[in-house]
Amino acid sequence: MAFLDGWLEPLIVTLDQQPDVALAAPVLLDDDHAVQEAGYFLFDDGQTRPDRRPLGADEVRDVVYSSAACWLLRRDDLLAAGGFDPDYHPAYYEDVDVALRLGAGGRRSVVVGASRVIHLLHGGTPDGRPPDVTRQREVLLDHWPSIRADFPAIPVDLM
Repeated sequence: MAFLDGWLEPLIVTLDQQPDVALAAPVLLDDDHAVQEAGYFLFDDGQTRPDRRPLGADEVRDVVYSSAACWLLRRDDLLAAGGFDPDYHPAYYEDVDVALRLGAGGRRSVVVGASRVIHLLHGGTPDGRPPDVTRQREVLLDHWPSIRADFPAIPVDLM
């Protein structure tokens, strides 16, 4: 993770000025500064895909969730949502779960365009390859059966 100059202040300002926002995240960038994600889409089978649409520095985008690689949230909001669920151990989908719980409590999750951070994708796996997250996705669907009805099917061009 490389924190670019000025990354933190826009997240703090967002939380200070928008009390209904519980979770503020930066735009995550690849090494070459291409957008890696500006939030994520969630689909009816529990799969997710990054939102790579451009996000201007003056924009704040509501999202279903963003990667927990870098979040700013109030401690009280995280505790009220129940924190990270150990059912997802060791990782993956715990961030989706927290954001859904925050949303169920009437709180928003956003990505702040003025905040940008370089993130090494899959940097936490020994071989750098995407991990098998099938079990964690099933946990999510067990915890949130409404996902199957409330979210769209994954489009063919994103499969």
